[in-house]
Amino acid sequence: MGKRFFDLIRQFSVSIMLLIMSTLVIIFSSKTGFATTVTQSPTPTILSSFAGSSNQLYTPPSPTIAANKNETIQLLNGTYLIHTNAGVTKSGTVASLINTPNTFTGDPQIIWDGQTNRFYFSYYEFINNNGIGQPGIVWGYSKTANPSDPKSFCTYFNPFNYGSTYFPDRQNLGDTKNFLLIGSNRYTLYTNYIQDSDLAYIAKPPAGNTCVNGSTLNSGIQSLKNPDGVSSPWMPTPAKQVDPLTTSYVVGVPSYVSGDTLTEYTITENLTNNSININSPSSVTIPSYTFPHYATQAGKTIAGNPAPPLETQTYLAQTIMAFDPRVNGYALWTAQTDAGGAGTKVDWYEINPASSTLYQNGTISDPNLNIFNAAISPDRVYLSGKGHFGNSAVITFNTSSANAYTAIDVISIVNGQPQSSMQLIKQSTGPDVDMTCSTLTAAYCRWGDYPGAVPNPASPITGATMGQVLISNEWNLPDINDNTLVWQTIIANINP
Repeated sequence: MGKRFFDLIRQFSVSIMLLIMSTLVIIFSSKTGFATTVTQSPTPTILSSFAGSSNQLYTPPSPTIAANKNETIQLLNGTYLIHTNAGVTKSGTVASLINTPNTFTGDPQIIWDGQTNRFYFSYYEFINNNGIGQPGIVWGYSKTANPSDPKSFCTYFNPFNYGSTYFPDRQNLGDTKNFLLIGSNRYTLYTNYIQDSDLAYIAKPPAGNTCVNGSTLNSGIQSLKNPDGVSSPWMPTPAKQVDPLTTSYVVGVPSYVSGDTLTEYTITENLTNNSININSPSSVTIPSYTFPHYATQAGKTIAGNPAPPLETQTYLAQTIMAFDPRVNGYALWTAQTDAGGAGTKVDWYEINPASSTLYQNGTISDPNLNIFNAAISPDRVYLSGKGHFGNSAVITFNTSSANAYTAIDVISIVNGQPQSSMQLIKQSTGPDVDMTCSTLTAAYCRWGDYPGAVPNPASPITGATMGQVLISNEWNLPDINDNTLVWQTIIANINP
C-alpha cells in the first residue's frame, strides 16, 4: 500500500485523539465538592524549522542540541552542524572537531552555559594505542560565545579510571556553576557486561579565549548506587542547568526492566578541594513503568519482507534544570519511553528536587501509535544574569505503527495545564531499514539514542508571556537497499 494510505491512517488516528483531548478536563474538587474545569494546553506552534545534519557513516544519529541567542549547534554521531540566526550553516566531521582522527567516538552531548558564555561538549572516545585500547571521555569548550568551526574549540581527552578494561556507555553531560558532570553506565570493554554506574566531573576552565592546560582542571569519578546501596541506576543523567547554581542533580531509573521510582542524587560543589560532593540518593515516586516493546513501522524492505521494528529502551535521554515561577522553585524536567499504547508510550516528569517529589507529570499515549524517543525542555530563558519564563515546556518524540512510517511530533505543557494534543513536525517518507536491521542478533533497527530539546535564548522577552524551545530529532528517507543509512534530522523552533 502506498505512502498516502499510511498517512491517512495516521492522520485519522491523530484527529480522533485531537477530538477527544480538545474538550475540557473535568476535575472533582474535594474542597468545594463541585466539579471544576481545567483548560488543556494549546497545541504548540512551529515557528520555524530547517534540516539538521545527516551522514551515511554512523547510526543512530543521536542529534543533541544546544543554543545561545545567536546560534544553534547540533552534535551527532559522526558530524556537527552550526547554524546562526542569520541563516549561515556550517558543518563538518566530529574527527575535525575533536582533532583526533582514526578513533571511535559515540554518544554526543553538548550544552550552552549562559554563565561562562561557552558551549561545552563531550563524547565517548576509544583510542587504539599500539593495539592497546584506551577508552575515556573526549570533551571540550568553545573559546568564544559564537564558535564558527573546529578551530573555535579546545579539546581534551580524559581516561578517568577506565583503564583498558572498562568503557563508559550512554554518557550524558550536565553541569553545576563551576563543574561539568558526566553520568554513564560502566561496561566491560570486550565482553560488554554492565558493571556499575558512574558520575565523572571536570572543573570548568577560567574565563578567556585560549586553551588552558588540561592538567590544571581538576577531575574525578565516583560510582553511583541506588538507595538500596547495592544496585546501580540505569543511565544516570546529570541536569543541564539553565540558571547557574552550585547545587545540581543527577536522575536515573533504578532498573531498565521495570519500576515505580526514579533515583535522584544531589550534587554540591566542594570548592575547598575543587571537587564535588554526591549526597545519599533518594527515591522519587512515579507511576510504574516497564520495558517497552519494539516500535513497529509500516512498509517493506527492498527484499520484500515487512520492515523490521525500531529499537526502544527505558532511559532518561536528558534532564534539564530551571527555575519555574509557577511553583516558585527549581525543577527537573525529564522523560522516558515505557510500555503502553500500541506498544510504547512516553512518560514525562517535572520533579521538585528539594523534596524528591513530582510537581506534575503526564503520559503521551495512543492506542494506534508507538510513541518513543522523547526529550523535554522548559521555556526558561537566562540572559545577562537574569531569568525569564520557565512555567511551560515542549516535548519532542517519535511516533510509528504497523500502518504509519516514523514521524516527529511535539506537545506542550503550559503553566501547569494538562498537556496539549500532538503537533506533527515531520513525517518520514518510507520505512527505516539499514545495516543494523540485518545483523545475526538484531531483532530491530537502531533508532535514537538521544533526541534534543533546549530553551531558546533568542526568545523575545519584551511583551512575551512565554519563551521558545528548540528541538532536534530524527526521521528517515525511504529504504534504498536494506543496508545504506537513510536517517535525517530536523531542528525546529517551537512556541509552547
